Amino acid sequence: MNEPLQAHMAQPLQAGDARRGALLGLLVVLGACAFSFRFTSFLHAKEAVLAIGLLALSLLWAYDGRSPWLGIRVFAPLWLLLIFSAAIHVGFGLAKAPDFTLVTCARFATVLLLAAYAFDYIGGSEARGRFVVALVFASGLLAALLGLLQYAGLAELLLPAFPEYGQRAHSVFGNQGLSGGYVAMGVPLAVAWYCAGGRRARWALLALLILLAALLVSGSRSAWLAAAIGTLVVIPYRSITRRRGLFLCGVTLTTVAIVAMAAPDATVRRFSASFSTSDAGYRARLWFWDAASRMLRDAPLAGVGLGNFQYWSPSYQGDVLQSEHGHESYRNEIHTLHAHSDPLELASETGLIGLALVAWMLWRLRKCRGAEWGGLAAYLAFGMLNTTLHSAAHMLAALLFGCVLLRRGPPSPQDNPAGTVNSAQLRLWLPALAALSLFAFTFSTVVVPSHRLNSAREAYEAGADPAEGLQLGAEGLYLQAIASPSPAAYEAAEEWAVALFEQGRVGEMGEFVEHAARGRDTWTVHYLSGVLGDSAGDPDAALEAYSASLRRWPGFLPAWRAALRLTPQDERSALLSEAGRWLSPKQYAELQDMN
Repeated sequence: MNEPLQAHMAQPLQAGDARRGALLGLLVVLGACAFSFRFTSFLHAKEAVLAIGLLALSLLWAYDGRSPWLGIRVFAPLWLLLIFSAAIHVGFGLAKAPDFTLVTCARFATVLLLAAYAFDYIGGSEARGRFVVALVFASGLLAALLGLLQYAGLAELLLPAFPEYGQRAHSVFGNQGLSGGYVAMGVPLAVAWYCAGGRRARWALLALLILLAALLVSGSRSAWLAAAIGTLVVIPYRSITRRRGLFLCGVTLTTVAIVAMAAPDATVRRFSASFSTSDAGYRARLWFWDAASRMLRDAPLAGVGLGNFQYWSPSYQGDVLQSEHGHESYRNEIHTLHAHSDPLELASETGLIGLALVAWMLWRLRKCRGAEWGGLAAYLAFGMLNTTLHSAAHMLAALLFGCVLLRRGPPSPQDNPAGTVNSAQLRLWLPALAALSLFAFTFSTVVVPSHRLNSAREAYEAGADPAEGLQLGAEGLYLQAIASPSPAAYEAAEEWAVALFEQGRVGEMGEFVEHAARGRDTWTVHYLSGVLGDSAGDPDAALEAYSASLRRWPGFLPAWRAALRLTPQDERSALLSEAGRWLSPKQYAELQDMN
């Protein structure tokens, strides 16, 4: 073991450890379980909590004379990934939407800095390491309990049902997949604690029953698989007694059977639909993965930029559809923001360099041992079939597992110990300054814009008009959201342009379509560009925009109508032939009648 890490781990308990542990514990649980309907995503409420908590942690650490520098060094490969992306994609302008890259880097930096403080807190204490793992476990158990209560209709005050949404157990994540993935990380831990015996075995078994039930009703098959893989990693095959192993299997199978009978739609029917022609989740993933692989092929070394998958996805998904057998591919009009696979999304956004840096980080864990590997394995397995990189809570949980594992095995050699009480003032307050910057950036680019856009949507759906005083109507709220220095501004501009189009105010759409196009390459933006070209008397520009819209969503009948109207008579037969590949018989007949 290298000397700096030995020195760090040999530090005695400090007087402020209790308050630092209490604050860290509160942050881990609230950072995972916070949610609010006042944002466009539950994940933004978690980012707000984590940004506030990071600032509080940094000030407390500096006040107590401690620095997280060794924790920062431990995760050096991931910090290099952020520096690389910020320098290449933003500094050299390689990212089409650099603000997406900056927001993503800020999210990653927040969780990495939190992990650094957690690493310093753990120090050389096995008890504090167990405490940190227990915090992650407790947050997953709380999310599981709320998911079960929501599924049973007993949490209407906290999590009211939205029949049009169709997810009965999305819990505190707003998405059953993400909820299931977070709960899945706790299952291997419960199994490991039960197998270890002792006083906590019974409590671990009870928690396992709750986690399994919540996991099953989430309907997330990838979360089921992740929990199974994580469990296989932690089972002590050599030391577990036959009786304990058989009892664990019996309890697990009984729980699965009971939940399957109580919730057949989320379990039996969900499982039986796997890989069938009606399995939209599987078929959509194949479409997304093909698009992501094409991005990587076009930018193999550095990728398209962190956070930029969402900008390029409509174009590349359109390329998939236009390929030789593309018309046989599953497709829909939804603009996917993520590749639904962490490795593929990371590869498409940061290239082979990014993958190499992440592989380096995992390599540093190769000699580490502990039950935490089960939770980390579940996270990695879930990420193979889903995207967790936009969820700060999932990433933080994985990094905290990594902190505990790295505490038991040394990272690469360091030149001097960090995290000591006698750190220099710069070492003390520089992380606090970084935390303050991340707090300000997160609130200005994520939290506040998300609240503004959500308020605008609610006002528009309610038909709100400006009232007396300072209250704004839907238009004023949308203009506020569009003015935000945030990627959400592009989404707000697109939505408001659509609203103007629906109201027949085409002449007012121009600036909003132009603004949306800076960060949105969707079929909607291109269609509205075509409408603007039409109204301006520029048929060539309009036809080009309509064609771009159809390339991204070839099932959009209004764009086919507009394109057919602008196409010369002698070229219409070819256009109709192409439309026949994508439209339903009824839609195609309607288009032929127009001709």
